[in-house]
Amino acid sequence: MNVMKSLELLLKEFDEVLRKYNPVNYERLYPPLSELDLEIILKNLKIKSEDFRTLYKWKNGFDFTKDSYICFDILFNGTLLSLDLVQEDILFNQKESTWRNTLIPLIGNDEREWLLFDNRKGKDYEKIFFYSPSIPSAAIKPITCYDSIVAMIDTTISAYRNGILQYDPNEDWLNNDVDRYFTLARERNPKSQFWKM
Repeated sequence: MNVMKSLELLLKEFDEVLRKYNPVNYERLYPPLSELDLEIILKNLKIKSEDFRTLYKWKNGFDFTKDSYICFDILFNGTLLSLDLVQEDILFNQKESTWRNTLIPLIGNDEREWLLFDNRKGKDYEKIFFYSPSIPSAAIKPITCYDSIVAMIDTTISAYRNGILQYDPNEDWLNNDVDRYFTLARERNPKSQFWKM
């Protein structure tokens, strides 16, 4: 049984792993906001999760829409979104009603696929949901894919270290072994449904 570390410890490892295995994209991530700005946004979004706060104390993600539409992955499904972009995606969802309003965009890519943080108290609180308008099984409603932010970072670290995720500097692309990733993610996220499909 894999014993989960605290998110603070995992983010230190993740930082080292990205510097080693995906350095170009690591450098593209924005530095964290000031503590005051972070707290204002979290309050506006009604997010009380310590793990969400800790993640954004590490880095402020990236905004694909403001940086010449550069698109890159640091995770299997995309990149941590900047909090400005999180707020824009929330406004988009309020107009489109694509997912329930207590799901907060966290990770995204250029195909408009999202990993959504569950901000609603209950059995799925702090789980991560996958939503894609192009995948039939996920287009109807979001589906759980990571048991927590901790599990998502832990899964990603292991994927890099085991060669499941490999950055190709010539193509500026994060290659992945889909079958091996699904096996790893299923093992590390037993409460999530996406990897069992």
